[in-house]
Order: sequence, then C-alpha cells, then structure tokens
Amino acid sequence: MASSSSSSRNRVLPTHCKCGFPLMKRTAWTEGNPCRRFLNCRYSNIPCKKNCNAFYWIDPEIYNQWYRTQMFELFLHLNPTERDEYTEQLRVQERFDLLETEYHVYHAEMETRLNDAEASGRILLFKIVYASR
Repeated sequence: MASSSSSSRNRVLPTHCKCGFPLMKRTAWTEGNPCRRFLNCRYSNIPCKKNCNAFYWIDPEIYNQWYRTQMFELFLHLNPTERDEYTEQLRVQERFDLLETEYHVYHAEMETRLNDAEASGRILLFKIVYASR
C-alpha cells in the first residue's frame, strides 16, 4: 500500500484535457472521497457541451475508513452557511488556478507568435496595424 501511495505522489499529472483546455482542479466532498482533490475537464458538468471526460485524482485515496468518515462528518458539522462559504472559497481558488494556467498558456503562445512574426518580418506590419487602432 505504501508503494502505491508514494508512486501516486510522484506521478506527473496532465495539465490539459483532450479538448485542449487546462484541466480544472476541484475538490470532492462525497462520503467516499471527502476533501480529495482531482482534475477534470472544465466542461464535464455542462450537458450542452461535448466533453472529453478527463479525470485524474490529485490526492491518494484515504484507505482508513475511520479517518475518511471523520473528514466527511467534520464537513457536515459546518452549518450550511459555513459549508457554502467554504465550498465557495474552494471554487474561487480553483477558478483562479485555472485562469492563471490559461494566462501562462496564452502568454507562451503569444510569445511564440511574436517571435515567429519577428523572424519572418511580419512584425512591422502588425505594429503599424495595432498602433493605428
């Protein structure tokens, strides 16, 4: 059991789903997986979007049933307002993480395009068109 948990900690998780978008980091609050973080496709909960069903656990499974039950019961003991505030804080952090990842992806893409444009001489035209707006 120790080898599987240590190997799950050392594995490299993907950053993007099959759709090409950065994966969302979320937290499960089910009885079987309390406070267990996972990555999945950002469109997995949107019925009108075709999603790729990408799903990866970040945290190892909690094998100790007593500990898993205690974690879930602590969450349930929060009053509804505290529980909503806590889950909203998690959602905000998850959204922030996603936006930060997207920023880095798009920034790297723009840097590559800018370098390609400079190398081909197209950057001058881009600067003239952009400056005229």
